[in-house]
Amino acid sequence: PDTGKALDILGSNPENFGQVWHLPSHPNPITGTELVNLAAQAFQTQAKISTIPKPLLYMLGWFVPVIRESYEMLYQLDSPYHFNSQKFKNSFGDHATPIHQAIHATALAYQKP
Repeated sequence: PDTGKALDILGSNPENFGQVWHLPSHPNPITGTELVNLAAQAFQTQAKISTIPKPLLYMLGWFVPVIRESYEMLYQLDSPYHFNSQKFKNSFGDHATPIHQAIHATALAYQKP
């Protein structure tokens, strides 16, 4: 719901056009491992985390286009990759849903028949 609401706010006012906006995010991001563990808990399953070495990922990309794209995005994992939505918060208020609530809501949406 955060993304939809934020995009509606930004897209509804031409004064926002042509500017850089980061959508609502929290100032204390969680790690990827924490995200996987929270998602596993929400889906009532065991978290399993594994990685593929970069050279193997590169070679797999020769045959699987989506993996090639993943390899190109690894720069995001080489150093902290944080969003700062303070500008959005100052302009429109805080619309960020706490991560625990967002993951729980996502899990419920997937569990609906």
